[in-house]
Amino acid sequence: MSAPLPDRPGSSAATGAEAPGLVITWAPWLRIFHVLGLIALGLLGMFYLGGLLLAAITALHDEENQLALLFGSLAATWLLLFTALWLLAFRSTRAALILSDDAITIRGTYRTRVIPWEQVARIEQHDGWYWRRAVRVVTHEGQSWISTVTSYQYVIMRGEPWHPHSSPDGAGPLEAPVRAAIAAHQRWLAAHRR
Repeated sequence: MSAPLPDRPGSSAATGAEAPGLVITWAPWLRIFHVLGLIALGLLGMFYLGGLLLAAITALHDEENQLALLFGSLAATWLLLFTALWLLAFRSTRAALILSDDAITIRGTYRTRVIPWEQVARIEQHDGWYWRRAVRVVTHEGQSWISTVTSYQYVIMRGEPWHPHSSPDGAGPLEAPVRAAIAAHQRWLAAHRR
């Protein structure tokens, strides 16, 4: 998954668009387990919501209005919280780092940033505490963007074997996604030098 980019990405015959050179995202088997977990969580959540609604209806039938209001409020609160958490978990699988001939794309849970190669000053490995060893893109304007899915915490989600070949402070050799992003940037620079 984190292999070097091919020299020339092929074009898609169906769309006529350039195919990305490399997409770094969750491992396919992990996505399947994630979707199955979301389905199971959804069924469990609906079962719990049904129990709260049944208790509210029963209390209303027994003319216990305050109890019916309490169970109804709990059901509404549960539905809002559960829906928000389920959507967050569902959208979390969209995180990716996409390297193409024209740009580097950092797709997160909420936002997608497409950064053309001409705006990129350098690609480096993030040395911070939390998103350790992730791809960091620094633009000529001084902005810095981190691809969280390439961090060391996501090694298993990317389908890569985990081996602690770095020191506790995070120093060590460059990770495969960082090497691939640097190589893509270097290829773009070499192609556009005058």
